[in-house]
Amino acid sequence: MALVTCKLCRKLYNNVTFAKKVCPDCARRLDDLYSDVRNYLRDNPRAKFNVEDLSEKLGADVRDLESLVELGYLNR
Repeated sequence: MALVTCKLCRKLYNNVTFAKKVCPDCARRLDDLYSDVRNYLRDNPRAKFNVEDLSEKLGADVRDLESLVELGYLNR
């Protein structure tokens, strides 16, 4: 077990798995955001968008959306 700094909120947390780079609170927030992003993309399959557009439409932080891609939730 090691103390690690969360990539998003910069809080220290105990990392048991070393798989994620975010704390449990941020991981839950990203899981919820992933559901919203997935639903938006499914409902708007022909829409052209970028991270800023998704951020505006979903009311999400750009860093969170970028983290979804970096952590493998979304493919580019």
